[in-house]
Amino acid sequence: MSEKGNTYLSTAIRNRMKSDGKRFWAGDNISEYIAPSDKEHLINEATEAFEQVLDTLLIDRETDPNSHGTARRLAKMYFNEIMAGRYDPAPDATAFPNDSQDRYEGMLVVRSELRSMCSHHHQPVSGDNISEYIAPSDKEHLINEATEAFEQVLDTLLIS
Repeated sequence: MSEKGNTYLSTAIRNRMKSDGKRFWAGDNISEYIAPSDKEHLINEATEAFEQVLDTLLIDRETDPNSHGTARRLAKMYFNEIMAGRYDPAPDATAFPNDSQDRYEGMLVVRSELRSMCSHHHQPVSGDNISEYIAPSDKEHLINEATEAFEQVLDTLLIS
């Protein structure tokens, strides 16, 4: 609960997004609505919710040593790992010039580790992607092609 009364912080953030017309589907980045200090409060709220889930599943979280603290571990895992891309700002893309006389014009092979989450089942999805590109002479063309290829791979991996 928030310090201002009986309102959960998640409810206040949800209401702010709704009033701003911000979409907040499972795959959307909502980092502009999450202050750095909010994450710990949201983890505490999610811990309470996961405790209720475990209780409803009839799991003895008080005396089962394997289940003690599991609700908090689940909450931290969702916020800091599985769905971290929702709550952290997206990194800036960096382009490196490829316009010198000895520029690279051959094939470029890129290995990317993919980590995502199925927005329907809320389960992690991970894997490796190896992409090959014939490098064009201008860097923007290469970045656009690489981005489109990466998005196609992600669209294929995301199960909905």
